[in-house]
Amino acid sequence: MNTTLLWQLAFWFSGGCLCWTYLGYPVFIKWLAQGRINNPLKNNNTKPCNSENTDLCLDVVVIMAAYNEEKVLEAKLDSIFNTQYPDEKLTVWVASDCSTDGTNTIVKVWQQQHPEAKLFLYEAPQRSGKINLVNTVVSQLSAQAKDDSAFTNTILLLTDANVLFTPATINELIIHFANPEVGMVGANIINHQVAKSGISYQEKWYIQRENQIKYHESLWGGCMIGAFGGCFALRASLYTPVPSHFRVDDLFLTLQIFEQNKKALFEPAAICYEDLPQNMPEELRRKRRIASGNFQNLAKFARLILPAYKKVAICFLSHKVLRWIGPFFLIIAWAASLFLYQHHLFYKMAFWLQTIGFGFPFIELLLQRFETSNKFVRFIAYFYQANLALLLGFFQYLKGVKTSVWKPTERTL
Repeated sequence: MNTTLLWQLAFWFSGGCLCWTYLGYPVFIKWLAQGRINNPLKNNNTKPCNSENTDLCLDVVVIMAAYNEEKVLEAKLDSIFNTQYPDEKLTVWVASDCSTDGTNTIVKVWQQQHPEAKLFLYEAPQRSGKINLVNTVVSQLSAQAKDDSAFTNTILLLTDANVLFTPATINELIIHFANPEVGMVGANIINHQVAKSGISYQEKWYIQRENQIKYHESLWGGCMIGAFGGCFALRASLYTPVPSHFRVDDLFLTLQIFEQNKKALFEPAAICYEDLPQNMPEELRRKRRIASGNFQNLAKFARLILPAYKKVAICFLSHKVLRWIGPFFLIIAWAASLFLYQHHLFYKMAFWLQTIGFGFPFIELLLQRFETSNKFVRFIAYFYQANLALLLGFFQYLKGVKTSVWKPTERTL
């Protein structure tokens, strides 16, 4: 096989994988999901869980890791305890990671003002990160359970401090667990406070598109690939402690649900609200951190792309794995078009289009300096910045991730 043919194969394979994961797969999974329903229980006159039917309600433990969340914590607690879910079936744990602001005080004042609420505060002895906090609280809950069956019938609801619930959020998540095949349910996180500048508009579009893909995966095979960490529920009996140095706990917990032969669903009616990031450098840092965690999960759960996992394998490979290695496809496609530059006009055009594409983030920065913007430029720039974060995250993963301790993004609630 000659060199030219190898470069042609590299170009078309890389381009094909990028087109599939970003364009083809969302259309394909939507087509597969047509005519299916997410929750047959709703069409079976299933009685809702409320204060009049508490015997139908599962025990729900809300666990929220918090580090300096005084700006949003009181509103968050209000949104939890003002849902339709019966308070007697609801327990809330705030795990404070050595907060230095008023986070702990807010919880203690709330406890005094609402003695009937089952609200508890866990204060970490030292900074340990969200994952270690959640592992510790779940371990304590398991140890305190009177018997295994009591904990088996409990649902853990993991959430972030800046994600506000609606009255129906918890009910819509929990109703799915009447089906014993369901191990996890992800919420529909809607973003608000979209700014004209910054990246909030692109981020909102991206999250909405992700929600649609996850919903269609849920409809097709119960294989939502990764709940958004801001709010999701899973059976306590299926909780597997996340390794302390892992950075993306929501994906880890989702993938281990599949290893236990259970389904992971996305529920559009389980609505909650989250503020959007505005600052690109800060968001790039967050995405780089998430990317390094994604590669940690890929190394641990690579077997899930094997044919034996059927629908999960298709969704995991198409939705996540190909996207994570997208930066390498971009580099290979660009290098191939450069080598093939003199062979055909098409490759000349491909080379220059890709080269210009790499420059879009700089064009966006230039427009910002002149206090103007263009949606088309911002979207292309966002795509390349996201791939840059994946590339940097990969090298961070290779270097070795030592800790999962995090610094939350600036809250705008």
